[in-house]
Amino acid sequence: MAEEMRIEWDMLFPSLTTRLSDYCTQCDNRMALLESVLREANAKPPLLDDAIPKDIDPFSFISCLVSLPDDAARRAAFDALIPALGMPAWHFDDYGGLQPLEETPYLFSKGEREAKLVALLSELFKKACDLADGGYLNGPARGVGREDLADTIQSIIGWGGPRASLPRVTQALSWIRPHAFLSLHAPMLDLLMSDEGLGIPSADIPVSAQEYLGLAQFLENEMEAANLPYLDFAQMERAAAASLTLAEGLTAKDRRLLVRERMQPYFRRLFPGDEERVEQECMRLIDR
Repeated sequence: MAEEMRIEWDMLFPSLTTRLSDYCTQCDNRMALLESVLREANAKPPLLDDAIPKDIDPFSFISCLVSLPDDAARRAAFDALIPALGMPAWHFDDYGGLQPLEETPYLFSKGEREAKLVALLSELFKKACDLADGGYLNGPARGVGREDLADTIQSIIGWGGPRASLPRVTQALSWIRPHAFLSLHAPMLDLLMSDEGLGIPSADIPVSAQEYLGLAQFLENEMEAANLPYLDFAQMERAAAASLTLAEGLTAKDRRLLVRERMQPYFRRLFPGDEERVEQECMRLIDR
């Protein structure tokens, strides 16, 4: 039955956020949709400087749902949002690695800059989805459009002040395409900078959009060369959220996925037609 279909959030978010981007492009009352889905979680939009904003960008929309106080409330809100966007009734299994922004879920402030920032953030949301899905970030066409993306991020940082800082914007980017975008929020910074992590000096932590994309490119290259134990930024994010050191590597879930992805084809060639033996050999590696 459709209502029984379950999936991990990072597998469904690319489709969900693409639908949300399309909805936000076509609809001029995004707050009405937010109020509707939050109502299912017995919640209301958070106040922004003592008032509910008149408009909202897609990043802040998602952020309001992520910032709900517990998984039950998040589940109720997302369960209402998914069919509202015309998608099948999937349900998220868990929200591991889906960390809320600190202090306020909004990436903009009230006042004269509000409309400009909502427009810029909506533009970034669409560009980020298109670039990641087109392979321009980590696929065969990598590099195309990165300058434009960097310019848009830098404009947001310049306009937005603390609420649209580089760590907050990159954390929001990592929600919409978790496998493609590096987050610079606190747990990831700990993994990047600590001696038990990657040991990157504080002077090399990005302060601009161009530096951010440069670091992301370096880490992608290291992952492709198998110099890091992760396949993508989603696995790296989960390891950071679990406070794992570089030597400890992947979370248990990602270790299972990695073993099966890399070793199942090999074991199937060794033991053709014997799926039970293939599973046994995979589990032997996982349990080491």
